[in-house]
Amino acid sequence: MCWAAAASAPERLLSMTSLSTPHPKALLRSLVSSSQVLRSWHMFVIQIPRLPEMAITSGAGGSAFVRLLVRTGLSEERATEYLDRQRSGVVGPSLNWYRAAPFNHPHRIDDIRVPTLYVYGTGDVALGRRAADLTARYVTGPYRFEALDGVGHWIPEEHAEVVTPIVLQHLGTSAHLPA
Repeated sequence: MCWAAAASAPERLLSMTSLSTPHPKALLRSLVSSSQVLRSWHMFVIQIPRLPEMAITSGAGGSAFVRLLVRTGLSEERATEYLDRQRSGVVGPSLNWYRAAPFNHPHRIDDIRVPTLYVYGTGDVALGRRAADLTARYVTGPYRFEALDGVGHWIPEEHAEVVTPIVLQHLGTSAHLPA
């Protein structure tokens, strides 16, 4: 996770960019101060052993998986590609990333001191605006927040033409900052 890397080894980074995902402390705080816990329902369901794997790889579950991804802002074509990948054997590792989340302690992630770009889509159904707004509290270095109106969770997949210039500008700016 980029937030943990930037907090634990800032001397190894020139800058940090996060697309969609807020600082973990901001996300944790938003769980109790907004509707984020409802938006994060999938994180809890994924904790059930074998059920998500069976649901994704079954016929009916697969089409439900595609509909869910489309609802989060992914095109139907890409959602179908993701389903095919899940069915080809990567479903376990993909889900295990979420399963490990409860064991990662956000309170251990310090404030971020490196130049940071956080890009958030206002149409993100999985991550709410409260966590996005709270992220600034946990960045003490130069910080840039970009909210993309109406953009969903899948920023690089679906909006590369919008986000690429933003990221390149951030990298160019960060390259000229004193170490």
